[in-house]
Amino acid sequence: MALGQIGDVEAARELMNSAMAAWRKAGCNTLLGLFTQHLALIELKRGRYHEALLLAHEAIALDRQYHDFVNLPGAYEARARVRTESPKPDYAGAEADLISGIELARAQGARTAAERLAARLDALRARHRAAAG
Repeated sequence: MALGQIGDVEAARELMNSAMAAWRKAGCNTLLGLFTQHLALIELKRGRYHEALLLAHEAIALDRQYHDFVNLPGAYEARARVRTESPKPDYAGAEADLISGIELARAQGARTAAERLAARLDALRARHRAAAG
């Protein structure tokens, strides 16, 4: 979100953190999971894999806590991306996350999201098979 609009990782991180602080202060917690998943992707871009993974876990927990099921498939997608782009990729964990995201999207009737996640899962499996040789 912020990164796409700004293009500068550090500025995007600062903007996202300040926006999240303002939302928390106002008691508006519903979209914190969405903001947190984007913050996880910003940390991933910064090469801070451990922080990115923790934020991705937090995004899923926040989406569940505040019943933001619309954004929950995307949070699983973000965590899958962090898992695959880390120095020690966790392909099994990423696959499980994508499957969870697909199931949630399908249960919501979110066909486009389910198709996007299914395409990412297919690409992940193909990449993993190619790497395994």
